[in-house]
Parts: sequence; structure tokens; C-alpha cells
Amino acid sequence: MALEPNIYDKVTDRLLDLRLKVRGKLHEQFRRTKPYRSEEVSADEELYAYNQLTEDEMFRLIRKHGSEAVNELVMRNETLKQRRGL
Repeated sequence: MALEPNIYDKVTDRLLDLRLKVRGKLHEQFRRTKPYRSEEVSADEELYAYNQLTEDEMFRLIRKHGSEAVNELVMRNETLKQRRGL
């Protein structure tokens, strides 16, 4: 008596096939685009946003991105403020 293949294996194989087909179609459709293109924020905009940060927002940034990243942000903006004489 031959054993039936596991239904789990059938389903996962079918899902992987569908996923590969969708991936291939998306790749073909969007092959000439840059998906993560972003515009850089100007120094003026960054400095304005930095000046508007409240203490709670600063703590939220520290929790989300870590203290090193926030320290770099503070240092960059403080240096920019000094250069502009603000």
C-alpha cells in the first residue's frame, strides 16, 4: 500500500509555486524602477524639525533608534546651528 503524500507538503509546495509566480511577475513589471528612491531632507528642514522636538519626542526617538543615533542627530544639528550662528 502506497502512502499518500502529506497534505502539509502539498500545500506548502503549492504556496511556494504561487509565490514564485507572483515574484516573477512583479519583477518583470517593475524591473526598471528604483523601489527605495527617497529625497534627502535639506539642512534647513532638518534643523527646523530638530528645533521643534519636545523632550518626550526625543525620548521616543531614543527608545526607537537608540542613544547613539540620537546623539549623532543632536551633534549634527548643534554643529549646524553653530555654523549658522543661531
